[in-house]
Amino acid sequence: MSREEVWAVCANYVDNHSAGRVAKARGSCTVKIIADVGLYVELDGVPHPAHADIVGWPEQKDRRKLLQQKIAQNMTLDRRSN
Repeated sequence: MSREEVWAVCANYVDNHSAGRVAKARGSCTVKIIADVGLYVELDGVPHPAHADIVGWPEQKDRRKLLQQKIAQNMTLDRRSN
């Protein structure tokens, strides 16, 4: 999807559905980044047909946090224009 298409999905499926808040930015990365830390992506189509979840998280909180940090370091930040 183009940047504009992703933000349109956000406007329709995310904004105002979470305590009346509107997303100001988003992070994105490739599936390879997720796989490189030992997790995988599972398409679920909820709430949007293109939605996916990152699955395979360890139960230990400190291990989850470490994986989250590794993923975040490799994400691209996209701030909303509007």
